[in-house]
Amino acid sequence: MWLDRLSGQSTPSPSPPPIQKRSYSPAPGRSSHLAPVTAIRPPYGPRTSSLGIGSRPNNSSTPLNSPRVPNGSSLRQQIVPPTDNADPLDALRNVLGKKLDNVVDGQVDGPDTTRGQKPPHLVEDVDFDGLSLHTFAESLRNVNESEKDKFEDLHRSILVKLRRIDIDLFKLTRAISGDLGAVSAEIETLQSRSTAMNTRLENRKVVEKLLGPAVEDVSIPPAVVTTIAEGPVDAVWVQALEELEKRSRTFHAKLNDSDHTKAALDVKPLLDDLTSKAVERIRDFFVSQIKAIRSPNINAQIIQQQSFLRYKDLYSFLARHHPVLAEEIGQAYINTIRWYYLSNFSRYKQSLERIPIFIVDKNDAIGADPSNQRGIPSHDPLAIGRRLDVLKRSNRSALPSHLAEDNKQTHYLETPFLYYNLALIDNAAAEYSFLAKFFSPAVGFQTISRHFSAIFSPTFALGHTFTKSLVEESDDCLGILLCVRLNQHFAFELQRRKIPVADGYINGTNMLLWPRFQLAMDTHAESIRRAASSISTRGAASALGLSSSAESAAKLSTAPHMLTQRFGQFLQGLLILSRDAGDDEPVGNSLSRLRSEVEAFLTKVGKGFGSAGERKRDRFMANNYSLILTIVGDTGGKLASEVRDHFEGLKESRRDKEDQVKDRERHRTVKHFLYIFVASVLPSGWPGLSTITQQNSDDVVITLAIRTPLAKGFKGGFKDTQLDYLVYSLLKKVIEKSNIDPQMVEDICLGNVNDGKAAYTIRAAALAAGFPNTTAASTVNRFCSSGLKATQDIANQISLGNIECGVAIGAEMMSAGGDRLAQPFHEEILKNQEAADCMQPMGQTSENVGKDFNITREAQDRFAAESYQRAERAQKAGWFDDEIVPITTTVKDPKTGEERKITVTKDEGPRWGTTYESLSKVRPAFPEYGDKSTGGNSSQVTDGAAAVLMMKRSTALKMNQPILAKYVGATVVGLAPRIMGIGPSLAIPKLLGKYNLSLADIDIIELNEAFASMAVYCVDTLGIDASKMNVRGGAIALGHPLGATGTRQICTGLSECRRQKKKILLTSMCIGTGQGMAGLFVNEMV
Repeated sequence: MWLDRLSGQSTPSPSPPPIQKRSYSPAPGRSSHLAPVTAIRPPYGPRTSSLGIGSRPNNSSTPLNSPRVPNGSSLRQQIVPPTDNADPLDALRNVLGKKLDNVVDGQVDGPDTTRGQKPPHLVEDVDFDGLSLHTFAESLRNVNESEKDKFEDLHRSILVKLRRIDIDLFKLTRAISGDLGAVSAEIETLQSRSTAMNTRLENRKVVEKLLGPAVEDVSIPPAVVTTIAEGPVDAVWVQALEELEKRSRTFHAKLNDSDHTKAALDVKPLLDDLTSKAVERIRDFFVSQIKAIRSPNINAQIIQQQSFLRYKDLYSFLARHHPVLAEEIGQAYINTIRWYYLSNFSRYKQSLERIPIFIVDKNDAIGADPSNQRGIPSHDPLAIGRRLDVLKRSNRSALPSHLAEDNKQTHYLETPFLYYNLALIDNAAAEYSFLAKFFSPAVGFQTISRHFSAIFSPTFALGHTFTKSLVEESDDCLGILLCVRLNQHFAFELQRRKIPVADGYINGTNMLLWPRFQLAMDTHAESIRRAASSISTRGAASALGLSSSAESAAKLSTAPHMLTQRFGQFLQGLLILSRDAGDDEPVGNSLSRLRSEVEAFLTKVGKGFGSAGERKRDRFMANNYSLILTIVGDTGGKLASEVRDHFEGLKESRRDKEDQVKDRERHRTVKHFLYIFVASVLPSGWPGLSTITQQNSDDVVITLAIRTPLAKGFKGGFKDTQLDYLVYSLLKKVIEKSNIDPQMVEDICLGNVNDGKAAYTIRAAALAAGFPNTTAASTVNRFCSSGLKATQDIANQISLGNIECGVAIGAEMMSAGGDRLAQPFHEEILKNQEAADCMQPMGQTSENVGKDFNITREAQDRFAAESYQRAERAQKAGWFDDEIVPITTTVKDPKTGEERKITVTKDEGPRWGTTYESLSKVRPAFPEYGDKSTGGNSSQVTDGAAAVLMMKRSTALKMNQPILAKYVGATVVGLAPRIMGIGPSLAIPKLLGKYNLSLADIDIIELNEAFASMAVYCVDTLGIDASKMNVRGGAIALGHPLGATGTRQICTGLSECRRQKKKILLTSMCIGTGQGMAGLFVNEMV
């Protein structure tokens, strides 16, 4: 039955079942779930893409390195039957019209209980169109078979087409998969190449990091080359030059290495060419600027500031790379600027020469006949008046040329002298400052000084010519002396500005002024002599101003003579201008001659009173002297005091006692009014105490002053100590006491006399003491002043800016031997007596002083006793403790030769209990020359050393160093070698004169006591207050280590200033071969 067949339980049919090769699923080329079909695929290639169509969703953002799927497509596994196909059982139920309850999922559940039973609602009467059921069934069967065949044919054709489509799709998928595989392989190749390139990039960075500095060292930036070769010379050009210099140094350093690279050799020609180009550009730049100086109406200082100083490093570069060209450029500048100053000052001189000048000649002299004067005088050349204003001016500036040419007012000669020298000093100071800034450090300061001299020599000569033209025919003593004082002001100004190279001009000007001053003074003296000689012919009455010589002497007046009035005014001017003058100036001598002539004149005039008028004559003389005293009464200064004392003595010898009382009252009244007058004309602002005690940042100051104990020569604590060890020990104490960084000390100067190897000694000792090899060292020898000379040398270097900090040390081991010459001078030298006197022993020179100046043995012994007693008092009181540092050394027993260590802590020279009586018993030490100098009143042979640490005040403040004192200055003089001991009597006035001081301004004096003879002479000659001098004793009691005395005096003197709370210290000493030296200091530990 067909129903049985449809239900799956029918028996086999004889007809073959239809071949079902493909289900009716709409999915083409896939097997049916009823009849599986095996699809034959062509094999895949050896390499398939990991990006096949069926491998992953079609997502373009999928990363390339995502997990790969197996080769080939997975579409087949992903296809399932469509969900909208009809279930066969449902179709069967629709046909049968009944529910198949026992069929679950296509299977019959349980036994079929209805089989063989008649359905309850079976329709029995069915019409099959007149056909039997069998016939109807067969007809249906035939129809179904034919339809089935049609469908089978359609199915087969569709299946073939689907297979073709499937094959085409497979081929297409395979081609696409192959293409994707190739792309994937390409991507993987690119990834590998990228990794390799990243590795190479990292390696390159490492190589660049390692080779970068080396390449930088041997390469020059193009910008630098372009700027130097073509750029304008400005700040950018200078920076490029600095870059070139920097690379050049590095390049040459590498080139000098043994392992220099070929790149360095390749760069060298380029670097040399670029350097040559830079030299050429610098040459052209400076040549153009030098040419600009010659332009009319140009201010050279503007060019100096804006071009030369602004680009001074260019000259340093030129000096390093082409010194010959640099020297030529420098010489061209020197020649040009020399012409510039000479031409400008020549024009300025011509302008000043147009200023009207008062003519002062012999007709204006004190004793000149008034009848010979030219008309009514428009000025008084003998009165100082307002002429002092030239010394009072502050912020003075030179008169411009055009104003000088238009100036119709008449002036005294000091006015054009002032203007010319103001301009000259200002320009000289500016030029020296420029030279020092521009040429250093390419050239040394000595070369700079030579450059300055070469530039200004013609201008200085022109200045001397101008000065000579002003004073050559003039008898204006006050004007000439004013010029001298102005010249001294200029000297102080040059010193303040630290311009030492103009001293020759200042001294040359003085050499022109002083002789002319003396000639002018002689003119006045000669006029008075002529006036006195004319008295004998005209008579006393005429000399006294009476009209007739026949008048009786009783009618003669006792009023002061007119000449006295003129002399008094003239004298007042000289004394005011000489208020702070030194003893070495010729004013005093010239004034003495003039004063003698006035006194002779007045005496001759007084004789006109006759024997009967003696009292009147005395009154006349006294009145003249009183007038002079009234005029000069309140004038200050040493010379004025001497003049007053002289005329006071003359006046007192001429006056009656009753007149003295009246005159005293009258003088007191006049003195009050004259005080007001003189005060109004006294110069102000002259250097003196106020100047030297000022504190400026560039002052040279002392921050440490220490010394060793002074040991007896040949038998004291240092008798077996070498000079190098003593200096080494003291330098170590300097570092220890000052806590200074030795690196800061730039120079050490040793003063020493006897040791010919001192230059080796100081250098080695400094290195051993802890100073670096960058600290320089030198020695000086000026006999007994060597220590002070070393101090002066270090101070001068600091003052000039050569160094910031230095140590001056004086040391002498007199136990090592004497200081005599090994052989006499050459016979040609000995022909000169003073040259031969340089060989005289010191003891002989002491006896010479005693004989020549009558210094008795008693005076010398008493002085020596006082020195010992003062040293004893100071030693007992411990006054030396803050200046002495203990020195540990070894000493050898002369008998056994055994060495032992000792520490020397105090001076060995003082002999406690020494008296005049004990010294008077000592035998003469130099009987072959005299009998006044003994071992008791002469300085002791001594070993010792002393040192001072010096620096700028600003440096001391930065380093927190205590400032003990300010170094003011020092000076030296020469004198006859045979009386060398009196050197301080000349050096001290010279030094005080330089700073307008007097001995009254000095608080403490340290005078070397080489011999009592010289000390007594200096005290008596200078009038030194004994209470101020050598308060702790001198060289007679303490000892005289030749090279150390100069610095030892500084240590002792400053210590005494601190103890007494005094400020001004003066040190001085005599010097062998006929010299003297003095130093000035200001204590700041008050």
